[in-house]
Amino acid sequence: MVIHPTITNTVYVAVEQSGLYRTTDGGDYWEQVMYSGAAHIGFVDVWPADPTVIFFAGQDGLYRSEHGGDVGSW
Repeated sequence: MVIHPTITNTVYVAVEQSGLYRTTDGGDYWEQVMYSGAAHIGFVDVWPADPTVIFFAGQDGLYRSEHGGDVGSW
């Protein structure tokens, strides 16, 4: 799990065998932004120098979004 460094209502959570989820309202609504059926999740992180860049890693690879993790941007 990682909290966006400047927009604290935005949180990313990596879930094994499901993928990456994001909330932009502090947790009231969650959306799946990246599917991964990986049994092991390595990490999710926001690049500090450019918080629109999100990294997600699992046993099936390393993914990068340059659009805040929007669906289809991986």
